[in-house]
Amino acid sequence: MQSFLFDGMKLIRGILFLINVLVAFLLLFSTLAGVVAPSRFVGFSLLSYAYVPLLLANVLFALWWMVRARWLCLLSIGVIVLRFSFVPLFFQTGGREEPREEADLKVMNYNLYHFSGRDGNLSPMTGVSEFLRLVREERPDVMCLQECLPPAKAHLDDSLRRMGYRFRCFSPSNNALRIYSRHRLSPVQGHKDDSYTVADIVMNGATVRLVGVHLASYHLGQQDLATMGHAARGRMDRDWLRLIGKLRRTVLLHERQYHDILQPLVDEWQGPLLVMGDHNDTPASYVYHQLTRRLRDTYTEYGSGFGTTYHGPFPVYRIDYQFHSPHLQALSYKRPRLDISDHYPVVATYKIAQ
Repeated sequence: MQSFLFDGMKLIRGILFLINVLVAFLLLFSTLAGVVAPSRFVGFSLLSYAYVPLLLANVLFALWWMVRARWLCLLSIGVIVLRFSFVPLFFQTGGREEPREEADLKVMNYNLYHFSGRDGNLSPMTGVSEFLRLVREERPDVMCLQECLPPAKAHLDDSLRRMGYRFRCFSPSNNALRIYSRHRLSPVQGHKDDSYTVADIVMNGATVRLVGVHLASYHLGQQDLATMGHAARGRMDRDWLRLIGKLRRTVLLHERQYHDILQPLVDEWQGPLLVMGDHNDTPASYVYHQLTRRLRDTYTEYGSGFGTTYHGPFPVYRIDYQFHSPHLQALSYKRPRLDISDHYPVVATYKIAQ
């Protein structure tokens, strides 16, 4: 009987270790999206959304083996240490919500989800009123807003104009992506894509280029979310492949949007540059790592906590960003909690580097 129990424990330990090996390799693969373009192999990009759960799974395995068989914990510990550089992209300590010196520029970006609340059941007029209250409190110099086409649009425009935001720049056709400013904007013409808008602003003798971004949404419906819920509970249904196909198409579209739109805009401008908005991608993604080759992520400089900006069903990560060139010095970063949208706003301050 004792021999049977001993053999059973060895079998369970062996199975757990095989699972541990799989989870460790998946954690490694989830960090390769930044260097392997989705068009070369889309699997790494899809797996990048699981970086945090895979990291936690490896932490649990490491703790388990420390108690049961110490040397086996080295696998997960080694993988965690090897890819630990990704952790600050998702979680920061310290941070600074208010600048310690006078800022030249205060910027807010916010996907407003048409002012309809997290679940789509908020009155647009109530949403607009709450947003205007936030603007009065924060008093940003510049705002980049996405999905701001509520029935109360005229009320929003009139109110912001009275508050001093007399200058505006819209995306070409549906005006859902907007930049508002207290200071004169010079729209940069020549683009016909609603995923971005560009304007210049002169601050302290320097021309700062502002790029407002709203990359393609995944457009996940209730059926897609139900499929994800079933998968999380270990049940794979026939819609899983259809959902993977939808995620794959969006990831590939993000890559094209980066190379066709963002990369030329970043490469061509050699002065102060700020890229802000809803990228619909996590910090483990291909687009994020391409942008941070030349630009700095303000959250990693002065953010605090997990920094989650999307609190809808998926992806529950930081997907709204402010990236800046070295010509701008970040002074602070914060994420006010407001439930008029399925996103949270991002507010940061900058000084123009001399």
